[in-house]
Amino acid sequence: MPVADPRGPQSKLVPAMAVINIIGLYFLAPVVKRELNSFLEFVRTRKAGEMGEVDEDQEPVKTTV
Repeated sequence: MPVADPRGPQSKLVPAMAVINIIGLYFLAPVVKRELNSFLEFVRTRKAGEMGEVDEDQEPVKTTV
């Protein structure tokens, strides 16, 4: 009579999902780098006191208390 794994089938799925996530990170790295550089450029210009292009489409932030 075979003995069942007490950890269940998820013990094999977690490492497989981790490998898939690492592959996804590898493919998305250029996009993340481009977006990060864009954001850092925005922060640098904002700290310098310059206001670059203003996003007209941006909705105002609504806060509730």
